[in-house]
Amino acid sequence: MARLTRPLTNTEVIRAKAGYKELTLHEEHFVPLSAQALEILEVMKTISAHREHVFPRRNDPKQPMNSQTANAAVLWPMVQSR
Repeated sequence: MARLTRPLTNTEVIRAKAGYKELTLHEEHFVPLSAQALEILEVMKTISAHREHVFPRRNDPKQPMNSQTANAAVLWPMVQSR
């Protein structure tokens, strides 16, 4: 099983700091992944030089890539075809 962590939203951070028990500032989620997804992650691990983040930030590889970067990559071909 792979470990998937996500940053908390601003609302979740506020709720966690306010003492809501259901949230912590470093909440981890365990997500079952398909064999194909695990295979992609293994390939990406070597590309990302075995860093903590499989998809690191371009200018600071110790930080995760912005979620909007992936969204833009998916949408870019549609923009180009117009």
